[in-house]
Amino acid sequence: MTEALLQATDLELGYRLSRKRRRRVCGPMTLHLDHGSLVCLLGPNGAGKSTLLRTLAGMQPWLSGQVRLLGEDLDSLSPATLARRLSVVLTEPLTAGNLTARTLVSLGRYPYTDWMGRLSRDDWEAVDGALEMLSAEQLAARPVAELSDGERQKIMIARALAQEPRLMILDEPTSFLDLPRRIEMLGLLRGLTRSTGCSVVLATHHLDLALHYADRLWLLPADGTLQEGSPEDLALSGALESTFSGSQLVFDAERGEFRFAYEQGQRRIQVVGEGLADVWTRHALRRSGFEIEEAGTTSTAVEIVDTAEGRRWKWRSADEKGEASTISELLEELNPEAADLRVDRGAALNSGVPATPL
Repeated sequence: MTEALLQATDLELGYRLSRKRRRRVCGPMTLHLDHGSLVCLLGPNGAGKSTLLRTLAGMQPWLSGQVRLLGEDLDSLSPATLARRLSVVLTEPLTAGNLTARTLVSLGRYPYTDWMGRLSRDDWEAVDGALEMLSAEQLAARPVAELSDGERQKIMIARALAQEPRLMILDEPTSFLDLPRRIEMLGLLRGLTRSTGCSVVLATHHLDLALHYADRLWLLPADGTLQEGSPEDLALSGALESTFSGSQLVFDAERGEFRFAYEQGQRRIQVVGEGLADVWTRHALRRSGFEIEEAGTTSTAVEIVDTAEGRRWKWRSADEKGEASTISELLEELNPEAADLRVDRGAALNSGVPATPL
């Protein structure tokens, strides 16, 4: 059996306030990390995610237990040895002065340089290779201060990659990125684990992306009792729901997402259609508070049909029926009370008279 990249046993995290006093944040926990894996650390605010990452990076002592990196105790490794095996990108703001992106990435080679910090041809090849793997070559000559948040994040990860580590630890690498850049970043990190064999552990609040890209999830709930496993196993076991669910949230295990818990007595509806029109109709109906029934006794139904005049949404309920030419029209006809409220609210806002909240 291949030796684990990282192994933590009975690990308890926190802070020593004095010789006799300490504050436990989370744990004890047992962790196992394989080579070439993308792991997403998930949990509510205050659960101890950043504390766990800083501990695994050797930046903060733990209260009890053991952490081994490539078979050696983490706290026995010299700083130079640790820097060759592990790199870190935290959320602290970056101050790079007038450094260019390529120069900043070159700082990742410090564990390999001589006492004067001189970079060899191999070092510069590693720097340029890191930029290329992140598709950031065009940023190399630009000052870091002029980069966007997403571009700066790429450069910081390239710096960490230039260390040629076996493990990269990232704290919220997508927190300031828009949705396309988040997806791009997770895709790049997953690609790196495949192409280099390096493992990546990152903390994130983006559950949907974690479910799609991660090989493993580490779930850290508020009580500090960590669970790990594949996204699918944790969804099936109910661990995802128990970690995040609250009075207003429920986890939809079929779609792998959390949604607002609508009031009891939610209306049920059947949908008959095909293709993307069926997918997005169901999406809109769920968003509007309907529960989709594949088969049942509900008297409300929508049928999507293509006619010579275009696509139509034909609907019926117990006492009426109608037809809509768009999904928006369908929702207004199925939710007349909400449509009336929006009209009343708009009129009240224009007149300056307080309206009943939606």
